[in-house]
Amino acid sequence: MKSFERIILKEMFSNEKKIPLFFFHEKYMLSPGQIAFFVKKYSKEQVIAVSDGMISLTTSGREWVLNNTAKVFYRKSTPKWKKVPLEFKGPFTLKINEPYLSWLSYSDMDSFLEYKKNLEEE
Repeated sequence: MKSFERIILKEMFSNEKKIPLFFFHEKYMLSPGQIAFFVKKYSKEQVIAVSDGMISLTTSGREWVLNNTAKVFYRKSTPKWKKVPLEFKGPFTLKINEPYLSWLSYSDMDSFLEYKKNLEEE
């Protein structure tokens, strides 16, 4: 659920009257595209009723909001950028205060030897 959908649903749930669509642009600076997307999506699901540029929650819409309270009023899902694919997760985890030791078989030994040689020369 997108943040603008959350904003509109919260406002509609707290206000039992019909709300003009322009209200969301005026108060929350939502674009007409965002409002049109919301109206199309939720009128198809029969969560809202639209008539003459006014929208309101239907009775089934109020029930839907109550059943999806965590999704509407709280940000329960984790953002996409925080989800790490399993292929990138290692087979082990470090304990607290345990130092990280890289696998020498995966390390470039030539760079270590060159670094050591440069230290000895100085």
